[in-house]
Amino acid sequence: MFTNPLYVGKVFCKAYKNFIEETIEGKHQGIITDKEYLDVQRRLKEDESSKKGKTWFQQGHQAMSNSI
Repeated sequence: MFTNPLYVGKVFCKAYKNFIEETIEGKHQGIITDKEYLDVQRRLKEDESSKKGKTWFQQGHQAMSNSI
């Protein structure tokens, strides 16, 4: 899914020596808008937080485990 800022025309730079970690504008055009990217990030975070404390089986994977 669209978790990489490259999709919106940005580049993530890791911290290195005296440089801080940051996301900067790339030289390329994004294939999705900033709004679409932020909507996806919000949804992923919501999905992640709703699964906390649940086992793999409780998250709805019963069908897969039954077919084994």
